[in-house]
Amino acid sequence: MMERYEHIIESKRHLADLPSQDRINICRHDFWIETERLKPFFERLKNILYTDGQHQVSCMFAHGLGGDGKTAVYERLQVMSSFSSEKMIFVELTESVDRYTLHEAILVAFGLPLRRNRSAASLTEAIARVMRAGNIKALVLDELNDALLKAYSVKRTMLSLLKNLSAKKLKLCVIALGNDAAFDIMSIDPAIGRRYVDYTFPLWEMGEDFVNFISTYVANLPLRLPSNLADVKLRTLIFTKSNGIMDNVVKIIKSFAMDAIATGAEKITPDQFDRMEDIVSLYGYAMTVHQKGEKPELLKRARYTR
Repeated sequence: MMERYEHIIESKRHLADLPSQDRINICRHDFWIETERLKPFFERLKNILYTDGQHQVSCMFAHGLGGDGKTAVYERLQVMSSFSSEKMIFVELTESVDRYTLHEAILVAFGLPLRRNRSAASLTEAIARVMRAGNIKALVLDELNDALLKAYSVKRTMLSLLKNLSAKKLKLCVIALGNDAAFDIMSIDPAIGRRYVDYTFPLWEMGEDFVNFISTYVANLPLRLPSNLADVKLRTLIFTKSNGIMDNVVKIIKSFAMDAIATGAEKITPDQFDRMEDIVSLYGYAMTVHQKGEKPELLKRARYTR
């Protein structure tokens, strides 16, 4: 006898028997899916985090357009750190930049008191003690662009800090996430280019990795009927309507799944794309829109020549 809900991953098949509203709520939950698209980022990260025997450690600045998956990566790094003996410290600059300077936000993240008259040497030693005690190897900064949208003199100070954190005294690996506005600001200081690996988050391309992602994603949702997003028509519609932006891909699948449960269709279908704007809006999502022709690779330019 065929098992029920074979189109759903085994650990989540029981969720399909829940009431409709419970299943709609579950569709809103976020979860991580491994993709080839982000594999280069994690390969670089693995190599960068090795700091033994080096006078100066490597850092990474990862950037791209809005909706490209930086937030998902940031949250994934938090999970990785929680399961590793080598820890990372996390700073969300969107939450702290209005209250603290970048220096202060870092001190708060390390659990250190804010003392205005502290010398640079004493601050460095305080951070070093925390790093040794907690086996901390990296500092992860999210939304770096928010911190850098300051006066020129303040930007120079922040860039100096980002540069010196990885120097011999601390050897703290910095993983900074930001958009392409931060990319331009980072290029003000030529020394940044010698310490920070430059990584651009790519947009999706239509291919096996994209199909695997959307198929795996829908297999985690409690729809009672199979949607078959790998079908040529459905996968093409998702790719085209999302403009290759990860955030849009997820919003389309989530909102269509919730709509399918609410209407009783119980699967994602091509006709939903005729109502896409209404469905996405109904479930509280706004699609990410880039300027026509705007792509990360087109925003790249010769760096560190100023």
